[in-house]
Amino acid sequence: MSASESKKQKTFFWSHGGPTFMYKTSKDVPGANTPYNYVEKFGHRVKSEFKPKYIAVISAHWQPRYAGPESMKKVYVASPKNLDQVIDNDEKIPNDLIYDFYNFPKYMYEEKFESYVTKGIIDKIISFSDENVTVEKTERGIDHGVWVPSKVAKLDVYDSKEDFIPFVQVSMLPNIPNGNGEDERLNENANIVDTFKAHIQTISPLIRKINEDGGLVILSGMSVHNLSIFKKVISEQKHPEFVKRFNELLRNIIEEDKKSKDNHSALRAKILDLGKENSDNIKKLFEAHSPEIDHFLPFVIGVGSISEGEYITELFNAEEYSLGWGLYQVGS
Repeated sequence: MSASESKKQKTFFWSHGGPTFMYKTSKDVPGANTPYNYVEKFGHRVKSEFKPKYIAVISAHWQPRYAGPESMKKVYVASPKNLDQVIDNDEKIPNDLIYDFYNFPKYMYEEKFESYVTKGIIDKIISFSDENVTVEKTERGIDHGVWVPSKVAKLDVYDSKEDFIPFVQVSMLPNIPNGNGEDERLNENANIVDTFKAHIQTISPLIRKINEDGGLVILSGMSVHNLSIFKKVISEQKHPEFVKRFNELLRNIIEEDKKSKDNHSALRAKILDLGKENSDNIKKLFEAHSPEIDHFLPFVIGVGSISEGEYITELFNAEEYSLGWGLYQVGS
């Protein structure tokens, strides 16, 4: 079946790393070779086995700021400049790149990732708006949570331009503030449980619609993402135990879900429980994702998107310093 034919597609979560992930041997991120190899093989499967009509990525690096309750029912689709002037719905329009990383060597800001989107794909995702969510387009490039791991996956390498699988990026929702501080992106200032619930209720159904339209969805975050201590643990050559514990926690939760046969109600309850102040596991969540929860939200979206009789499967994971490199298949 060709990529242009519509068939129900799959959803995956991958850990996207930083710009150093683009290089198979990186002295900046020792040990990143193994996830590099796996993501590279995964990209081959996308092109040779899955053959989606398009790839839609939800990245941890596109989270709008909270602007009241109405902002929790609105997501955005990244649109190239001057899209309204395009007449042909199938014309491949280049995506601009956002170099949203800081204080790295100059050559990393000169890297390219060639990708395209079409007006027809953007309009189709906008048409998935319903009473739960409004989808709007906004002029924007694709951020490094999209293009860096996709470059590792060689999703910009094809025999001809006609073979390219179109790329489109969709935003997450904001974090809901808890009233304790101005910056609701911080764990201590966010209402984590309600933010989790909003992503499950609002974006997860949108993921299923994209899959049914033939779009392969990639949820791009990190299974563990604690940059606040990253440089320190590298310099001290330490591997904090919480990274492994948090990966194991997720592993146990999704394995128990396969045994429960309760249509994922216990799975969702355990994920929400991570955000409760009285939860035994809240400290692990803060340790693993401090100071922000943005890199965990794509996983939460995945938890909400699986249907009855389908499950989350861990395809690969590794712990390196204060990072976790989980890759999961979400559903069947």
